[in-house]
Amino acid sequence: MLRNSYRSLTPDQYMQFEKLLQQSLLWRGFYFLSLLFVNIVVSRYLQADGSGYMYFITTIFSLILLVASLNLETGFTFYASSQTIQSHKLAFLGIVWSLVTTLLVIPVLKAGFAYKGIAGEDTGRFIVYGILYIGGIILSTYFCVLYYAQKDFLTPNVCLGALNFLLVGLVLWEGKQQASTSSVTYSYFVFFTLQGIVLALLYFIQHRRIAAILLPDWREMRLLLRYSLLALLTNVIFFFVYRVDYWFVYQYRTAAELGNYIQASKLGQMLLVIPQVMASAVLPQTASNTLTEEVRRSLVIIFRLLIQFFLFLAVIVAVVGKWVFPLILGNTFNQVYIPFLILLPGVLSLSILSLLSAYFGGKGRMKINLAGACIALLIAIAGDIMLVPLYGIPAAAFISTVAYTANMFFSLWHFKKSYAFTIKEMITFSRADWQWVIKVAFNK
Repeated sequence: MLRNSYRSLTPDQYMQFEKLLQQSLLWRGFYFLSLLFVNIVVSRYLQADGSGYMYFITTIFSLILLVASLNLETGFTFYASSQTIQSHKLAFLGIVWSLVTTLLVIPVLKAGFAYKGIAGEDTGRFIVYGILYIGGIILSTYFCVLYYAQKDFLTPNVCLGALNFLLVGLVLWEGKQQASTSSVTYSYFVFFTLQGIVLALLYFIQHRRIAAILLPDWREMRLLLRYSLLALLTNVIFFFVYRVDYWFVYQYRTAAELGNYIQASKLGQMLLVIPQVMASAVLPQTASNTLTEEVRRSLVIIFRLLIQFFLFLAVIVAVVGKWVFPLILGNTFNQVYIPFLILLPGVLSLSILSLLSAYFGGKGRMKINLAGACIALLIAIAGDIMLVPLYGIPAAAFISTVAYTANMFFSLWHFKKSYAFTIKEMITFSRADWQWVIKVAFNK
């Protein structure tokens, strides 16, 4: 049945999506590898309690960032890929909104850190961290998606990855100089702003033929905001799905437990690298409404591959994880093993969900993503209230896994309506799947 749907495609068209996956995997993989090195060196230097608190504060920044950005990057991807709004208009809008947002969040940060004295005597320093983080992330995110919409994965990821490796070198040097933890933390946040500025400058240097400064007109802004705000609502809800456990662990458990749990969660996020890389190729392709059947067929193959990978990984972690995590991260991270093992099925669900969400986003069916996120949030809040105070970080990991899995099955059910396949197909492994991987990876 699928073979007949490709008869009208040329060989070049047939390979287009797979080539896009290949480029995305290669260059975004390089960027996420650099993030892994940053996480390791910073965590070893700050240890469990220090890094846990820093990452918890960063979570607060991320929530403010999510709301302040209006999730415009999703609209940028959709309308730049479909060529409904010219990319250079979106680029100038990204500059303007990054500046406006950075100014607007200053009073929010002041009020937020003053509330219950979250930052204590360090309020001024943490406000600076927030400005550096939020302004830099917004800028780099906007320009990354503009590059992706043009199917350029090399330029932004090499740029960001190189800067991350530069940060790794700086932190190692500061460690040899016995720099204070506040100095290392400041370097960590400065690099977010540096990445955003460098990426924006690089984009305009490469597109210097732009004749005039133009912003989207009112009609284009309405389209952009309508799409982005619905995506924003979904992402805010899913932000809490993904982070609400941090607040319960912060409230009811020790600082060391918080650091260990957040580290387990961050390691899980690292496993989302490849699915998110692929999702960055899925959304522009579906938004441009080309090779839809090829995308659907490829997604089912990827689902099978992800299941095989996570089964293999779970066995490895169960055998060696108890001593490997403290060896890599430091002795204070001796409680990462159990939560991470419990989170693995949930991370598998998130991996599949990230691809499904990109597919529905590219099709303009954001309400499916929104409904699934609402279901997951209700499960996460109810479960954390009941179990985290009594059973600690293993319970937080278990509830998160249940919530992620419920969301994944909801989206998978809707995907099945548009592409007929059986659950048996998702768990029937074959050599052909890995041959497909080789073809994508090596362009064969």
